[in-house]
Amino acid sequence: MLYRMFIYQIKSGLLLWEKSFDRDIDLKSELFSSFFSAIQSFLREMILQGTQDQDKKSLAGIDMGNFVVKIFKIKDVNAELVILADKADEKSLKKFGTKVLNILKHRKELFKDWDGDRSRFSVLDLEILQIMSNFKNLSGNKSIIDNKNEFLNEIMKNLPELKDDQKTQYNNELTFLDERLKQSTNIFKKLEIVNSMEVVLHKLKNKEKIKELQEKRRKLMAELKSTKEKMAYFLSKAKASLSKTVETGHGKSLFELNYQTAYTNLYSFSTKLKNIGNTKLYDYYRSIAKIFIDKPEEKKSEFPNIVREVLNLSDNIDDYLIRE
Repeated sequence: MLYRMFIYQIKSGLLLWEKSFDRDIDLKSELFSSFFSAIQSFLREMILQGTQDQDKKSLAGIDMGNFVVKIFKIKDVNAELVILADKADEKSLKKFGTKVLNILKHRKELFKDWDGDRSRFSVLDLEILQIMSNFKNLSGNKSIIDNKNEFLNEIMKNLPELKDDQKTQYNNELTFLDERLKQSTNIFKKLEIVNSMEVVLHKLKNKEKIKELQEKRRKLMAELKSTKEKMAYFLSKAKASLSKTVETGHGKSLFELNYQTAYTNLYSFSTKLKNIGNTKLYDYYRSIAKIFIDKPEEKKSEFPNIVREVLNLSDNIDDYLIRE
């Protein structure tokens, strides 16, 4: 099966385009992002290594145990097509790669004066998918994630040995990231930092520290899950309390009613928003909660709209998550 495709700029190692053929998984998930970052970082290292070593020909492929990375040079555009697939499909990959190269040969304008906007390469998606449809053996319902540990071990085997100054540089980067991790209170930011640290640790081939970091990520993911559950609870209680207060108002104006319970739960909900890094909504809903308890006179005419807004809040907690 073919899992992923990339196009890299040769001299800079910059990623121009990528396409995943994995089964439907959330590739942006904090659980997987470090793994895919490690893959991209490894491929970039290999591209740059092949470019810088003038005594070697350009890499044609990299043996990764049960997997293979095939590399095809795209003539005249200073770029290379990189394909990650099962080793068993290596023969088909050559034919598939040749057909893709033929498309890219007629798309040289995409590479000319590239300004860093990767979206311009999205026009390739449909044409490459059409080619893919003729190679049924390269399609499937698997994911490289299924063999994550095996693949990461192969990455470490294939990475070049670091020089002393490189080790020092990466260890300094780890120290910097670790300090940021200790200072952060944002769960998503913590996960982002942990993912960056794991990419560096793979370059250092430090399996023991990688295991420690993976345990730290597991705890952060559990904390995120717990936070989302608490958000759902507090939001549900706030809306239910608000609805009951309005329904049992006995003819009183909305401004006159007692919103103590709604205030407590909405305030708790806003606090959890801060924990996941959504400071904008945290400030906003905290201010709404305070209006319910303080009842400033200048907000009297706005009360019906404020009540309606809270009652109409989405119950889907993912709607409130941002990844800064």
